[in-house]
Amino acid sequence: NDEYTLASLSGNAIINQTPCPFDNPPAGLIWKGGTDGDVTNWEIATNWAVYNESETRYQLAGSAPSESSNVFIIRNDACNIEGVPSLSSNKECNDITLAGIGVNIADGKYLTVNGTATFTSGIVSGNVTFGEGGSSAGANLNSYVDGTVTKSGNGSSFTFPTGSDGVLGTI
Repeated sequence: NDEYTLASLSGNAIINQTPCPFDNPPAGLIWKGGTDGDVTNWEIATNWAVYNESETRYQLAGSAPSESSNVFIIRNDACNIEGVPSLSSNKECNDITLAGIGVNIADGKYLTVNGTATFTSGIVSGNVTFGEGGSSAGANLNSYVDGTVTKSGNGSSFTFPTGSDGVLGTI
């Protein structure tokens, strides 16, 4: 395992946090939380980090996730990540990976996944819509959507990654 440092910026200064071990740093936006007085807000760009391969370090993302973003919500013993990401309005992403932490979505709002939602551990509390090309993988007793799941389009098979109170109810 190589160790990479998750960093946040304050002005131009790099403030190193706990190292996060990744064999291969993810290509996309990685949840780090804990900035601008709102540690859980999905919409704050500085709650997200990206890996800068040329400098072999993480840096703050330039923007919050969009419909084309690959999103990684990762928490493990080696990472000091703050807050569970929360959505207070409808948002989109391409792929999303949940590994160790979930996502909270406000009542009546949706997260739209246009690519693949990979469930390892972490529960999405709220409503998720999968776009026409959307898919889900890995739903299990520790990782699923506790809310309404909808799927746009037709023609291809789809597993609805639903559950509630530790009970998996994929359809």
